[in-house]
Amino acid sequence: LGGVLKKAGYSIAIDDRDPQGTARFYAKNFEVPLLEDAPEAELVLVDTPGHMRLEGELLDQITELIEGSDKLIIVTEKSPSAIHGTAPMVRLVNEKKREGVTAFLLFNKVRRGTALGQQPSTDIAADLGLPSLETELVLSTSFATAFVAGMGSVTGKYREDLIGLALDYVPGSLRIKRTIRTKKSRGVKAKNPHPYKRHQSQQRRKQRS
Repeated sequence: LGGVLKKAGYSIAIDDRDPQGTARFYAKNFEVPLLEDAPEAELVLVDTPGHMRLEGELLDQITELIEGSDKLIIVTEKSPSAIHGTAPMVRLVNEKKREGVTAFLLFNKVRRGTALGQQPSTDIAADLGLPSLETELVLSTSFATAFVAGMGSVTGKYREDLIGLALDYVPGSLRIKRTIRTKKSRGVKAKNPHPYKRHQSQQRRKQRS
């Protein structure tokens, strides 16, 4: 999401609150600055731990974050265990978010060819008590590759999914779709192509020479 919004021209920064530091690592490869390096950013995306016990000092920190946020996205999956684990956070968000602030569920790692993956997102979201974003992110090696190769490794339908997510996040921003598709048409490539494909390209160049 941060990579798409940055390519669309937004001033954006990542605030990584997860001790694992995953968002910090992603930010580097997607060339998105961290909040400490861009404190005046127009948009700040805050990443929190994926699994947490909502109690004590951590509960206070998460509550403060919810109360200070303009939009909230709870990432979950369609498995029964993930849905069960998401329920406490949904209740906390509904209780603590400011009036007028929107909150949504984003379903991630969706296996569309399975019975779990084909469950209607709207039904699950209604049971939990929050609306779901129209965009779902499927389980794909493209997103895993992006962890080290950057935005250029996400192509085709998966790239469209990320653009859809950005449009959900910033409603009506046609600039996002126009900008990202323009870059796509120019042939944006991954910074670090797969070693085997790189080897093939080198061999073809040798044959031509």
